[in-house]
Amino acid sequence: IGTYVGVRLDAAATVAPLQDPIVDLQARSLSPKIYVGLITSVYPWYDVESPLLQVEIMLVGQGLPTYREGAVVDASMCTPIFPATEHPLSRQPVRPSKPFPWPNCYQHSFMNKMARVSRIHHSDDSDIRIAKREV
Repeated sequence: IGTYVGVRLDAAATVAPLQDPIVDLQARSLSPKIYVGLITSVYPWYDVESPLLQVEIMLVGQGLPTYREGAVVDASMCTPIFPATEHPLSRQPVRPSKPFPWPNCYQHSFMNKMARVSRIHHSDDSDIRIAKREV
C-alpha cells in the first residue's frame, strides 16, 4: 500500500475463459498500454487453480482532471504529485520517496480501479512510494 505501480492489461488472458476463437484472436492483436497508479488497498483472492492478488489502484494522470459530458468531475478532484504543485484549491502535493519520473502528474480522486494481479515484477531499488498517511 502506498507504492506507485505500472499496470498492463493482459487482454488474451482476460478473454480466455470465453473460449471464443474470434475474441481470442482480436485480444492477441491488441497492443496494451501501461497505466500508472497508486496501490491503495490489497485483498487476497482465493482461487485454487490460479493464485491472484486483488488490488485497488488510484490511477495517475498527467494534468488536472478535465470535465467530460455526463461526468461529475472537476479540476479540483485530484492531488498533485510533487514536483507538480498547481491545484485549484491549493491542495498540497504528496511527496514520493523518489522524484516522480514524469512531469505534471496527479492522483485523480475518482479514478479508482480494482485489478486482479497474476504477475508481479518487483525491484526494491526502483520503488516510488508515499507515506501511508498520504494514501
